[in-house]
Amino acid sequence: MAQEQKIGPGGIGVQNAGSFNTIIVGVGPAKLELDPMQKRRAKPNDERELLLTELRATKLVGRDEDLAALRAWLDGPMPIAVQCRTGRAGIGKTRLAIELCERAEAAGWTAGFARADELQRSFDAQNLTAWRWSQPTLVVVDYAAAFARILRAWLEVLARPDGEKPKLRLLLLERHADAKLGWWADLTRPGGLSGRGPDSLIDPAEPVPMHSLYAVEHRRALLANAIAEAARVLEKPAPTLPAPGTNPEFDRRLAENALGNEPLYLVMAGRIAIDTGAPEALALRPGELARLVAGAEENRLRRLAASWNIPAELILHLAACVTLEGGCTRDAVRTLIDAERQALDYPGPPPSVKIAKRLADALPSADGVDAVQPDLIGEAFVLTTIDDNWRSPTEQAAIVERAWRRAGVRVVTTVIRTVQDHAGNDPKHTSLLWFDHLTGLTDDLLSSMRILGELPELTIALRVRLESVYQRASLRSRSIAEAA
Repeated sequence: MAQEQKIGPGGIGVQNAGSFNTIIVGVGPAKLELDPMQKRRAKPNDERELLLTELRATKLVGRDEDLAALRAWLDGPMPIAVQCRTGRAGIGKTRLAIELCERAEAAGWTAGFARADELQRSFDAQNLTAWRWSQPTLVVVDYAAAFARILRAWLEVLARPDGEKPKLRLLLLERHADAKLGWWADLTRPGGLSGRGPDSLIDPAEPVPMHSLYAVEHRRALLANAIAEAARVLEKPAPTLPAPGTNPEFDRRLAENALGNEPLYLVMAGRIAIDTGAPEALALRPGELARLVAGAEENRLRRLAASWNIPAELILHLAACVTLEGGCTRDAVRTLIDAERQALDYPGPPPSVKIAKRLADALPSADGVDAVQPDLIGEAFVLTTIDDNWRSPTEQAAIVERAWRRAGVRVVTTVIRTVQDHAGNDPKHTSLLWFDHLTGLTDDLLSSMRILGELPELTIALRVRLESVYQRASLRSRSIAEAA
């Protein structure tokens, strides 16, 4: 049952009293729907839920300084402030933001995550200036690079003095942000001579990088917590961590910064340790762990497909396509299912609407079907699913292209992150073939520059491709100028 709260003249905040699905902040047509992920803490019931960030299956460790700095930012004197936090996949950006939302809400703020679909539809040029909030509000934007132009337009409006308002904080999360190139440079460039620009709202001026868990005791505590939760969910005995000093190799790996030791890596290791033991799990690289956990997700979906009497290969393929697209709404997933069944020649029962409902049961989201989460595991799942069954590079490219034609830049984003997380310096990695195919689909300048804006910190393989995309964009720009 929905519960309404007045939060300003003409505006309401709506919060689902049972499942806390959304909070709506705004007035008239200019409403932003926030996802209060901080409300979803719960004990995981299965393997998939072990890795869902919003459930917070493990305790937060080693982030006291980060949280203190963010609380000081909330309490700072600026009426409106924007901050960017950056870090590698699995380092804990989203988890940190959820914890901040929880603390802000306890202090009387409205807080939550702005979902992708909401950002795309809520703030068009006609209603940006109408958006209002009447109590302190924290908005978190994950994967901020994908929404740089929307955010730029929003900040241009927010930068204009418009009377006294409660505090507003925008926390942007992304893997990489560069002051000279790409989305962050675009977002923070100074305004014109007509007044203050978005740059006046940025606090601090530079993105704040998140670091891996430095302290070995924090790493050990998180790994032990992850093992205990995995053992509870799987109903298996929990292996004991070697005591400090009893296994030098294990101690060395736990202390080795080359492993990254991001929280996600340690949580994945905790899951795999149930089957292998902790020292063996910690000996695996992050990519290897991701593939093993993705394999467990594949097995789960196979078991579900058998119980539904639906071909497992079809369910896996559809889940991979949904993950490529970053998740689908109810309408979008039905379109996807119809298109992929036709392309793969899977006619007959059951009807697509039934398959859509089953997928939504297996990978639930608030408005449709979710991607396989978190990113690192979803990417591994896409790689092993699409690059399977003896599919040729041409067949794989066709699958990725169909996804791109349905979901556009979201697919480019997924492919780029897959390159970053799994390709290493392999110039012939499958994900690079997909990237090359996508960048070759259009000579349109806007599309090319959009791809450039999505590029995070570059691997060697992507540096070479960046030069090629940039050259094509430059040639196209010159052609347009000469034709004008």
